[in-house]
Amino acid sequence: ANDYYTGYINLATQLGIIGGYGDGRFGPNDTVTTAQAALMLSRALGYFKGNEIAQATDWALASIAQATKINMFGNLNLPTNAELARDNVAEMVFNTISKAVPVQYNELLGVYYNENQGIIYSLEFNYLQTLGYKNFDLVYRSNDRDMYGRPATTWGVGRYNAGNSTTSSGTITKTDNLTNEGGLLPSLVRLQEKDEIITVPNAPTYVYTDKTKEKDVYKNLGKSVCTAYANKNNDPGYEWTAFINGKEVETAADSYGKALIPGANSSDIYRFTAKGTQTEIYIDDDEQTVDVIEINY
Repeated sequence: ANDYYTGYINLATQLGIIGGYGDGRFGPNDTVTTAQAALMLSRALGYFKGNEIAQATDWALASIAQATKINMFGNLNLPTNAELARDNVAEMVFNTISKAVPVQYNELLGVYYNENQGIIYSLEFNYLQTLGYKNFDLVYRSNDRDMYGRPATTWGVGRYNAGNSTTSSGTITKTDNLTNEGGLLPSLVRLQEKDEIITVPNAPTYVYTDKTKEKDVYKNLGKSVCTAYANKNNDPGYEWTAFINGKEVETAADSYGKALIPGANSSDIYRFTAKGTQTEIYIDDDEQTVDVIEINY
């Protein structure tokens, strides 16, 4: 009763986040499985208020399914009943507070919806409503670069300039200065260097590890992406940038960037691909940019 964690266990139990083994035992020194962690974290967001666990044929699979749906696992691939390492738990917690929003349950309609946003916002992602932003002022800036020139995201404690005023309340709607997916726009993030926590490379859109023809790269990326910004016809397009081993390419391309962009019908080898070379292509549809990263390890 005098252990440091007793108060936390009691609080989490009262909030309905944990329930122990169901026979009065909690087992504070026991290991936690993937399904158990998924269930607790889903409940912390407000899920499983509709008696789903009691009605489920397998509570563990139901917990995993819900956690997967809200992107709690990210890139983790964890067996349902595996004992979790501390780093896996930490990543699941981080994803819970940054990739999902708290929800409320409407018992009459049997639906979940964004907390304090009304039923019309039925599970619509808005980063400003995440626990990470609302409780910890956790923000991210997604237009940084790592040592290889790869687009990277820097996380830290800061604020977001939403509209005419800076807010940390998370009350603005998805249509107000957010990406199409409800994320933060880099230009509106206020994050000082002293408050930065970590910088991690973004996930590439395409990766090539061998020489590849231009027309094959073009086919993967599509016509709209392979259209240069401010081209001859003044059509909307993408701004292309390339790095080789961390150094930005000073290309001799014409004003329309043709040297960087693969040709639709060209059988030439795309200049940034080769055998033994890792070529990563990052596409940002919100900012309409393409980054080509060639790395020769």
